[in-house]
Amino acid sequence: EDPFFKQFDYLFTNFNTATGYSGPAVIRLLQANCGQKNHNEIQKKDTPPICLLFESLASVGYEPYIGLDHDGKYGNFNDTLKKYMVNNAIKITPEKLPVSAVFFDKSLLYSDYDILKKWFDARQTSKSEKAAFYYNSVLLHAGSHWVDEKKSWKRDKHEQFEDVTAVLLKDLKKFIDLLKSSKRNTVLFFVPEHG
Repeated sequence: EDPFFKQFDYLFTNFNTATGYSGPAVIRLLQANCGQKNHNEIQKKDTPPICLLFESLASVGYEPYIGLDHDGKYGNFNDTLKKYMVNNAIKITPEKLPVSAVFFDKSLLYSDYDILKKWFDARQTSKSEKAAFYYNSVLLHAGSHWVDEKKSWKRDKHEQFEDVTAVLLKDLKKFIDLLKSSKRNTVLFFVPEHG
């Protein structure tokens, strides 16, 4: 077990694999108020607002935010977020941030820490007492590689995964330290998908 995970108060290790792919995983998370529905039910167009997690959080005063380390175009991820998030969610975009990696579809990926820090800075200037932030990173997705990495397809996949994981966990650790420095009450959920 990586030391990164030892800092969490709770670590769930016995869970099912009802969803192992990005689109259905985010839909299930954003519909969390209504429990675990079957796959066909989560795709219905008439999801009651009471099922929507961020709708509920916004109704009790949480300022909603969305951040991605990618452009959200693959798999219509942006459309999924638009459908199941609240309409007034503030999107944290990567403008003016350096590109760190390339996704398997050749789109650009940005440093997780840079995006998370951009949200943190926006949050510090917000007048809202409470905030809820949904963040999605695809850096660990197979086929992603560093922006300056030549012939990444020749690299040992285990070595590449270990390298990318180390960078991601380092970025997340820096972000957690940043959250702690704010002295605000914070709850952080780290939810892996794709097993």
